[in-house]
Amino acid sequence: MSESKTNTNKTHKDIDSEDQSNSIEKKSVKPLDDAVEKAIELFRKIREGGNVDLTEKQIAEIDKECEIIRNRDIITKDLEHTGRNY
Repeated sequence: MSESKTNTNKTHKDIDSEDQSNSIEKKSVKPLDDAVEKAIELFRKIREGGNVDLTEKQIAEIDKECEIIRNRDIITKDLEHTGRNY
């Protein structure tokens, strides 16, 4: 009976550590999302250039460019560089 109790405790510890690592990843994603949205907002402001009379085509083009920025991969880890063997 003590074996099952030990296994249960180990399982809870493993689950807790997994939950903590998942929550850390979720917390680090939020600031990145905020940074991307802020960058898109500034990009849109620059592209519009204070021009109030934008055509629908210009607005659609800006929206398309903003969507490209939003869908880009964000590098969050600095991977070790390995040199090439020539």
